[in-house]
Amino acid sequence: MNVLVDPGHGGRDSGAVSHDGQTLEKDIALKVGLRVAEILQPYGNVALSRSDDTFLTLSGRARKANQLGADLLSIHCNAGGGKGFEAFTSPGETPSDPWATAILEELEADFPDRPIRKDLRDGDPDKEERFTVLTKTRHSAVLVELGFIDTEEGRRFLTDPANQEKLAQSIARATLRHHGLRPSLSPPVSKPALSIEERLARLETLHPEID
Repeated sequence: MNVLVDPGHGGRDSGAVSHDGQTLEKDIALKVGLRVAEILQPYGNVALSRSDDTFLTLSGRARKANQLGADLLSIHCNAGGGKGFEAFTSPGETPSDPWATAILEELEADFPDRPIRKDLRDGDPDKEERFTVLTKTRHSAVLVELGFIDTEEGRRFLTDPANQEKLAQSIARATLRHHGLRPSLSPPVSKPALSIEERLARLETLHPEID
């Protein structure tokens, strides 16, 4: 397994913002992304596109995945007043589709009270868009939307450390399944929240310097 975990946005690009302006997509994506990378690390080659509040271009994220020869997993929060999870791949039938399906299946199993926002017109639940991080990568690439940060219910869900842990475990478990690995993960459980600094201390080998 060779995966680049890509926490969306960063730096001057906050991404979506909660209704009160206090919760930023870039921060939620980083917290969940760090935990996904931490879970995946023992199983193969795992890197992070960013491990702090750094701005990266979309093409730069895709270029880093290509330089590593890695699959790309991009983590985001949604906006627009809805509810539920989404997974995106590039248009057409691609090797990324089963990975996206596995992620949505794990999320649906772990969060049965939250909807999966599907597009079943082509026979699988992922949605298709020509996002740069999906179309400019040479290997598989999936973009996951964790929920809607701009509703009060969504903000509460996304800022709950127990939910962040479950989200990370769901996504990691699906990624391992997709890569033919048997995860030795227990069912999602609430764990004491670690700060970003504590996460980074455990992940300092996952952020390769690539031009």
